Amino acid sequence: MIKGRVTITLAIFVLTFMLHCGLVHADEPCPSTLSDDLTISIPALKVGSTVYSADLSYSPSGPSSEQATWFRVSRVEASGLFSCSGAASLIVESDRIILRVPVVTYGDYRFLADFEYVSSIDGQIWLKVSNLGIIFFVAKNGSDSNAGTESEPWLTIQKAADTVVAGNAVYIRTGTYHERVIPQNSGSSGSQIVYAAYPGDTVTIDGTGISVPEDEGLFYIHGKSRITVSGLRVVNSAQAGIYADAFSGNIAIQGNYTNNTGSSGIGIWNSSNIIIDGNEVESSCSNGWQENITVAGTSFFEVRNNHVHNELTGYGKEGICIKDGSANGKVYGNHVHHTWKVGIYIDAWDKHTHDIDVFQNIVNDSRNDGFTVASEMGGLLENIKFFNNIAYNNSFLGINISLNGDVSVQSHPMRNIEVINNTFYNNGLSGWGGGMAVGNPDVQGIIFRNNICSQNLSF
Repeated sequence: MIKGRVTITLAIFVLTFMLHCGLVHADEPCPSTLSDDLTISIPALKVGSTVYSADLSYSPSGPSSEQATWFRVSRVEASGLFSCSGAASLIVESDRIILRVPVVTYGDYRFLADFEYVSSIDGQIWLKVSNLGIIFFVAKNGSDSNAGTESEPWLTIQKAADTVVAGNAVYIRTGTYHERVIPQNSGSSGSQIVYAAYPGDTVTIDGTGISVPEDEGLFYIHGKSRITVSGLRVVNSAQAGIYADAFSGNIAIQGNYTNNTGSSGIGIWNSSNIIIDGNEVESSCSNGWQENITVAGTSFFEVRNNHVHNELTGYGKEGICIKDGSANGKVYGNHVHHTWKVGIYIDAWDKHTHDIDVFQNIVNDSRNDGFTVASEMGGLLENIKFFNNIAYNNSFLGINISLNGDVSVQSHPMRNIEVINNTFYNNGLSGWGGGMAVGNPDVQGIIFRNNICSQNLSF
């Protein structure tokens, strides 16, 4: 592992910047010192949906006396071409701006590199190299006795999970891996541990015949933090597909696909600072437990841009469920359809569940309601907002402020529920239902405003 800021050595790494995507073509060995006129050309820098080309020019000194490797942005132009699968990207955080380069090549090793924006002085934009982490490789032709380099990869993902530490990444090459993965180490601030499919490769973790305990997953993050799981296919798990619990934190689950899981495709319990982004979750909950995407007892989370569907008979339960004391979260940009129960469900269960925004989602063809809120076991559900959502072609209701729960529970408290600027169309396909309904007499402070209800069955 490499820590801290490295000056000349780190700048040498940058010379072979993104060789596998053609960002730099080094015909000669790296020099031991750097020329003042060294320029790194970046033909593929993706910022949002726009692709730029750019040049970074090395400078032996920067805008301050800080010991760092300094570059300035000497050219930026919009580019009409984009063919590189591992483009550089610009990441805007609350207190800094990072230019992230997914692969820096040095000999037989690969690194992740971040360039941090420092300042703009006299029209010059200055960057410093702020983070460097080793990339390890797993491949079907590897061996766990290898070094884990690209030419000598490991054979199993678990070998990587036993080995990597903060700042490292694991790139997994094409193949089907019949194993369970349990990371043993956490990342650190600014240095995630990344488990990802190699760009352009198809990586499947197949749980056929593998025992997975109840309330765990085939890819199981237990009490760890600052881990990213990206681009993996996780299938045929006896329990959950990807699962985090036990106060895990700063976990990102991005761009994965899950199929045929006994419980949740993706499940998060009793954790914090969670991102679930851009995943496809299909055919989950065959054992009848939990939901397709479950977030329970978790604070500060975003569930966004996911595709959730269950067309097959026998894969029941809700599409996305936020429940059981979860708080301070957002659910947005998701498409949920053909679920056997509610599309998106917010349920306090028996704990105070609060401050959750649900917006810009589409739910259709659910065999139940599109959206539902509940306090099934008497926990207070509070400060829940639904806005700019669409629910159509669902069996019962577009949205239901429900009385769901055990008949022995005397009260189902809800407070400050807002339903604003949503569209509910053609719901009630089962022969009963409509656009919006309030069936819970315990709700206080409910607002329905500026919603469109059209061609629903009864109301």
